[in-house]
Amino acid sequence: MKDLLDLSSIRQKLNTNIIGKEIRLFEDIDSTNREAMALGASGAEEGTVVLAESQTRGKGRLGRIWYSPKGENLYLSIILRPPVPLSEAQLITVVAAISVAETIRKATDIRPGVKWPNDIFINRRKVAGILTELASGNDKVNYLVVGIGINLNMEISSAPEEIREIAGSLKDISRREIDRAVFLALLLSEFECYYLIFKAGERQRIMDIYTDYSATIGNRIRVRSLEGSIEGIACGFNMEGGLLLKRDSGVIDTILAGDIEHISKD
Repeated sequence: MKDLLDLSSIRQKLNTNIIGKEIRLFEDIDSTNREAMALGASGAEEGTVVLAESQTRGKGRLGRIWYSPKGENLYLSIILRPPVPLSEAQLITVVAAISVAETIRKATDIRPGVKWPNDIFINRRKVAGILTELASGNDKVNYLVVGIGINLNMEISSAPEEIREIAGSLKDISRREIDRAVFLALLLSEFECYYLIFKAGERQRIMDIYTDYSATIGNRIRVRSLEGSIEGIACGFNMEGGLLLKRDSGVIDTILAGDIEHISKD
């Protein structure tokens, strides 16, 4: 029997003022993002966290399913109400990515890399992913949900065959069991720290940290979107978190969305 998360234990370890002030813990759920979006629509306060031991239909990007075995990893969604225009919503994914990266570094002494826009890798293995969804009106964000999945203690050998070649877990990489409650408390603390920096308008500071963790900058990449695919060198980010791609012609495109493949290091 796996040790399940306990709310009282989590709260004892938590030192945040906003993020995690309310936590809703489910043993089984279809998707924490789906539940959080419904709670956001019904007026749940900013910082509410939806946490689950397992998901039957965990959401990944582009409609993919996030593999979510019970009692081994972390699956959570955070409800936010940032007073920002839609053009800045991508920066919340940036905030989440650096929060996850910093938590992993502090918890394991291993420095991960962020593959734009929202995947966290160690040694070419994906250990975490982020999915941001929102509701908007009049070109402003009404509320936003950040879904985070982190592979902490799962055995990769037990994962579905189609993800074994790419997925990793912190336990496998660090060679030790990760205390999930301690890791969660640290993650929520890091998230609150960077979210408050974002709300204070320190966009450059946020983007500098994101750039420092980037595993994409300097790579030749292929970007696929509904409009087709383009190739070039990832050369930076704009202040909204968009990826700057330099084509062979010298033209620089700003990529706001798409699926990217790292082809080679320039």
